[in-house]
Amino acid sequence: MEVYKAIPLSEYMLYAGKEEVQSNPNIKQRIETLLSYLPSKLKTKGQRLLESLTRTGRFDWNEEGVISYNGQTEMKSNIIDLLSVATNPYMKRESNGMPTFITALKEENVPRTLLTPTFLQHMDSKKPSKILPGWITYEDKFGH
Repeated sequence: MEVYKAIPLSEYMLYAGKEEVQSNPNIKQRIETLLSYLPSKLKTKGQRLLESLTRTGRFDWNEEGVISYNGQTEMKSNIIDLLSVATNPYMKRESNGMPTFITALKEENVPRTLLTPTFLQHMDSKKPSKILPGWITYEDKFGH
């Protein structure tokens, strides 16, 4: 019987040829700031999701919460809204930047257990849009 030794993720990433890149040395502080906007029940999932997304340095956001992935900025997006939609089963609202966010989640290999079943279903659809099935849009609610 072979015995396996547990190793830290950073050591595994080096071994797997995926060296961690921290493009922003203050990433942990920036993640903590974002987590303060999430409900307490979602903070652990949100933290793990953000740590997975930012591991390679390709996913980032600015002071206004606008996301960028692979150097492409997704204008009018908001990282808090996107995190809420991905982790909160009761959050059903449209969010700008959804296709870019989904691409980042897939390419950064974020654990699917951190995402809600509805979000996973949307993520796995052939053409993800910014609105999930059953969501109420601003136009539906207010008629504008």
